[in-house]
Amino acid sequence: MKMNIFDWKHGAQEATAENSEEIPDYLLGSLLTWINDAEIFVSYDRDEFNKFGDLRMGKNERMLNLQTYERRMRRACPYSDEENTATYFSRHGVSDDEVYEFINFLCSRIYEEDRRRNWYWGTSEDTYGTFEQNEYLHDAGQKILDNLETILMEGGSSYRLEKTRQQCRLEKRVDPVMQESVDLLFGSEGNTPEMRHLQKAWDRTFGRDPDYQYAYAEIVRAVEAVICPLVEPNNGKSTLSSAANVMRSQPGWHYTIEPKDEHAQVPGGFMRLAVEAIMNNHQQRHESGGDSVPVTERQTKGALYMAVSIVQAVHDGLITCDSRDEGI
Repeated sequence: MKMNIFDWKHGAQEATAENSEEIPDYLLGSLLTWINDAEIFVSYDRDEFNKFGDLRMGKNERMLNLQTYERRMRRACPYSDEENTATYFSRHGVSDDEVYEFINFLCSRIYEEDRRRNWYWGTSEDTYGTFEQNEYLHDAGQKILDNLETILMEGGSSYRLEKTRQQCRLEKRVDPVMQESVDLLFGSEGNTPEMRHLQKAWDRTFGRDPDYQYAYAEIVRAVEAVICPLVEPNNGKSTLSSAANVMRSQPGWHYTIEPKDEHAQVPGGFMRLAVEAIMNNHQQRHESGGDSVPVTERQTKGALYMAVSIVQAVHDGLITCDSRDEGI
């Protein structure tokens, strides 16, 4: 069924600023077309494909995917009223957030099915197809994801496609310099505790389902994972608080660059101040005391960017203690 993007019901809106969370009219048609192609890909009729090599929407396969979507979103959706979800969006109109939400789901399904085929293709040919079929599906799925990356980038969307070994999903677009730094850090440092915590923090800060309280807790754990062994290697119960106290009291702690003016210098170096700032803002209190004040999105992003710098600095040996080197 062909869809008419001019039936879109979310109302006329002007072209939005670059990287807006709203979907401008000039981007809508591309996203609906992508949703249609991606839904066919994840819901194709397997019998039709095995016989003729064509990817056509399977009614039962689509229903199973929509049921999976409902379970994950914890709500019923009426998308099955139309032959495909893009047509439903076009005719009935949904929020821009719901469009991105379904795109995110389709990305995860493409990734999950690709992993499943790669794992099982040699053990259950009737279900997962031949090697040639799986190779074709892998290439087709990657092309669909690549098309989405191009659409989001060219359309100035506030989202980008994040593809890792563990997942494929939408996440908020950040400054390109910071994004490149983080991608290099995640890609080069392996499966260390600090990187696992940083990845969770990044996902919960910039993903489609942000949780800033959870993200901030993971930020603290990531910094603890590198600072505590560095500052208190013999203290198995070291915390950011105790490590910061050691940096303050033990002479010689500094970052590779520090202020030259003695009046601007602080005990333990300015990285100690960064560690304490992350620690102190984790459990803010009302002035009256008692109830915790939730961290904000802005605080979480600030702490996350600083944590990335701290982790990278420790990995590169840029935070040192002169007194230890001199045997004091």
